[in-house]
Amino acid sequence: MANHLALHSFCQSLSDFLSQRHATYVPPAGVPALPAASFAVLSSSKFSSNDTIADGTVSLFLHRVTIDNHLRNIRDRSAVGPLGLDLHLLLTVWADDADDEHILLGWAMRELHQHAFLDRSSLSAEAGWAVDEQVNLAPAELAPEEMARIWETAHRGYRLSHGFIARVVRIDPDRVPDGAPTVATRFSFADHPRS
Repeated sequence: MANHLALHSFCQSLSDFLSQRHATYVPPAGVPALPAASFAVLSSSKFSSNDTIADGTVSLFLHRVTIDNHLRNIRDRSAVGPLGLDLHLLLTVWADDADDEHILLGWAMRELHQHAFLDRSSLSAEAGWAVDEQVNLAPAELAPEEMARIWETAHRGYRLSHGFIARVVRIDPDRVPDGAPTVATRFSFADHPRS
């Protein structure tokens, strides 16, 4: 489990992972090298703005966050358990050249397929991930209407994209430090006079 920095930590860690894999990729004999690329996590504002995104950028955009129902259903009534989240992401290649667009998207999708789990060793330390932490990456089939809505809302022309889900990102509740007194307040309607 992680702290409240988990969403940022996961998205940036995945972008950094793809960047590192791209930088160290050695193609098999007879296969051309990958096109040059940069990797970025886009905020909602950046994704929806008219700002130009540099040619050759491979972006991750967190377009939706949902509660993981399985983790919510096994919650212990006596204590607040972790918040389980599924992160819905859009992988997009911003390339003017069709060859670069297709090659980079195919390569990135294969990387996500081959490395379908990110563990603590691939996640930034800032979120305080647990030693046994593991986040699964799975493809998400976005209906044409949903994909169209995302791009229409972004006020941009459509770009070739792939949707996927990262599950489960678990965020720990705040803990009371050891030795700290428990604060409790009793409230009774009898304590307040009627008007």
